[in-house]
Amino acid sequence: MNIFVSASKSRLRDCIPVLEAFGRDCGLEDRWGSLDEPSFLKTWGDILDVNSAFLVLLEDGLEVVGAMGVVVAPTTFWDMKSANEVFWYVMPEHRRGTSPIRMLKVAEAEAKRRGCSIVNAGHKVFWNAEKMERLYKAFGYRPHDLIYVKEI
Repeated sequence: MNIFVSASKSRLRDCIPVLEAFGRDCGLEDRWGSLDEPSFLKTWGDILDVNSAFLVLLEDGLEVVGAMGVVVAPTTFWDMKSANEVFWYVMPEHRRGTSPIRMLKVAEAEAKRRGCSIVNAGHKVFWNAEKMERLYKAFGYRPHDLIYVKEI
């Protein structure tokens, strides 16, 4: 398994099967429909174009089987930058071993290289919450904010 960082728009299409699987796996597809591919490609393409994001990709051969998208931005109240994990999913058959943890470590190293002082990461409260909470805490993350969502 190969893990690497990319800031190239050309790799966005490789993320789509992974994100579609995530939507199916955690029920987002039932709630909001399938991934809006044109919107995803444009939004993330624009963010990558201004060097404000990066991807961490996990490949098995030539196939992307895990993807993480991270947005880099100044913090709201302090003179520092944060790396904000927006999506992270590894296909179930590729979760064994250390690959998912290595993806997180690669993202942290890239965030530090880009001048970030903190990493914000999260998970869906309705899907694998206890497992993800244990994982984050084991690697030094602590709860900080709770975000509420309302569909309007």
